[in-house]
Amino acid sequence: MNILESTTRYNVLSAQMQSGKTGTALYYAFQMLKTRRCQRIIIMTGNRDTALREQWEENVDSHLEEFAPTTKEYRAMRKEVNVYFG
Repeated sequence: MNILESTTRYNVLSAQMQSGKTGTALYYAFQMLKTRRCQRIIIMTGNRDTALREQWEENVDSHLEEFAPTTKEYRAMRKEVNVYFG
């Protein structure tokens, strides 16, 4: 089943460290925004690790720069992605 065709409102990724979970999650999140299957992406965790939070925030920006190469598209999509820790 294609994740983007699913009616499920959440997805869980479970894999080994350094296996590409962040990139995969962000790719599908950006794809869902681009195809208007959702209006906002919220990444939440109860983890209070500030280094991990900063890593996620940096990953959102770097992955989005590759996904949405035009400045206008990047700015519009960036407003719809929020990362919440702790």
